[in-house]
Amino acid sequence: MNYSFPRRSFVAFGTVGLALAALAVWLLIAATTPAFAATPVEVCNLQPDYAAPGGGGVYSAYYGPPSHSPVSPGSTAVYDGRQAGIIKAGQGTDPGPSGWDEGLFGFKPTATINTFAALTLTYDVENQAGVNPVWMTIEIDTGVLGLRTDNTAYQFVPTSNPAGWNTFNAGAGLWLQWTTYTSGITVGPPMTLSAVAAANTGLQVVRTYLRLGMGTSYYNGGTGTTAWVDKTTLGGVTYDFVTVCTPPPPAVGGTTELLVNTAGGFTASASSSPASSAPYTAIAGGGALAIVLAAVAGWQVQRRLARRRIGAE
Repeated sequence: MNYSFPRRSFVAFGTVGLALAALAVWLLIAATTPAFAATPVEVCNLQPDYAAPGGGGVYSAYYGPPSHSPVSPGSTAVYDGRQAGIIKAGQGTDPGPSGWDEGLFGFKPTATINTFAALTLTYDVENQAGVNPVWMTIEIDTGVLGLRTDNTAYQFVPTSNPAGWNTFNAGAGLWLQWTTYTSGITVGPPMTLSAVAAANTGLQVVRTYLRLGMGTSYYNGGTGTTAWVDKTTLGGVTYDFVTVCTPPPPAVGGTTELLVNTAGGFTASASSSPASSAPYTAIAGGGALAIVLAAVAGWQVQRRLARRRIGAE
C-alpha cells in the first residue's frame, strides 16, 4: 500500500503555508509600526468665508468701524519662531460706544457637547501687542434644531496671559453662559466643561470661536491688541495656521498598487487614476508585498513539482 503524500496536496499545503508565513510577517510589521496621528488641517488663507480656498474651513474675520462688515484680518506669517494666523482688536483710535471692533476665528465642529468636552480643547497663542488674552466661546444648538437664534453660548477666558507662546487648555477651564447666543453678557455661576455637557447632553456644538474684543481695553493706550494663533485643537481636529499650505498628495493609483479582487484573484495596476473600485480593494505596504511573495512562491513550487511529475510520467 502506498502511503506517499499526494503531490497536489503537497502543492496546496505548501502554497497555503507560504501565504500564512508571509501574512504573519506582515502582521508582525503592522503590530510594531506606530499609528500615525490625524493630519492637521492647514489654514493659510485668512478670509471671512468658511469655504475660502486654503482657509481650512475656518472663518477668519476682523469687524471694525464704521461699517463693522467682516474683512480679512491679514495674512498668516512667522511670528516668534512659529507660523501663525493674526487676530486683532482695538485698532485705530479709541472710539465711542458705537465704534467697537472685534477679531475672531470661527470653527464648525461636528460633535455633540458630550464628545466635544471629552476631547482635547486647546489653542496656542502669543500676544504681540496688548495684554488681553484670546478667549473662546462655544455655541450649542439648543431649542429648535438648526435655528441659531435660540442657541446657547458659553465663554472661556484665560485667567492669565504670560508673555511668549501659551497653550491655553479651555477643556480644563471654567465657562460662563451668555444670556443669548450673541449678547456677550454672562449669567449664572462658572461651570466646568463637563458640567456644560451635562446641562446640554446630546446636543450639537455648532460653532466655536477664538476671539479678541470687544471693549475699550483692547485699544491699550493706542497700541491695540494683536495676537497670533498657531494651532487650535477642538472636536477631534487640529487646525494649523501656516504660511503656505501643503499641496494635496497625488491621486491614489499614480504608482503601482496591488488590488485584491474580492471575487477572487488579484491584479496590479499602474494607472494614474484611482483604481480601487469594486470589486477591487487596495492593499498598502507590507500587506501587498506579503501577498505577492506568497503567490509567487506558491507558483514556483507548483511549477517545479509539475516538471517533476511530467518527468516521472
